[in-house]
Amino acid sequence: MNNIYKYEYRAKRLTNNKWAYGYMLVNSAGKYCLNGACQFEDNSENPVYIDKNTIGRYAKFRDINKKDVYEGDIVEWTFFYYERINGGLTYSDTIVTGIIKYKDGEFIFVPIRNNFQKVDYYVIDDLETDTESDAEVIGNIYDNPELMNNKNEK
Repeated sequence: MNNIYKYEYRAKRLTNNKWAYGYMLVNSAGKYCLNGACQFEDNSENPVYIDKNTIGRYAKFRDINKKDVYEGDIVEWTFFYYERINGGLTYSDTIVTGIIKYKDGEFIFVPIRNNFQKVDYYVIDDLETDTESDAEVIGNIYDNPELMNNKNEK
């Protein structure tokens, strides 16, 4: 087997639909697996393969609960900003719900609820925020698709 990607991933196992974590591998038959999951389980001689439709990269940060954040996670992110009220500036915050995605070599946060700035996405590395105190994983698009309901329109 060849390690074809250098990033850590997660994906659902084909055998039991549970999450597996590791580095992406593809065997000679073209089946996807993760190095931790490709190791033999329970002393069997059968490798554990993953559903390639559930593959998500590690986004290289943790949330407020010290949980690793992956592509496909649904996150509530607290945004802090100034707004003009009655002629003065007031410091405010709002929680935006969105999905972590990977686009053009960067991790992005795509708002699905409370898109107060009316943007398509935020590049996570460009956000002036403390990810470990301002973001919280509330689920993911595979296990919790109901969290994507009631999307706000731009």
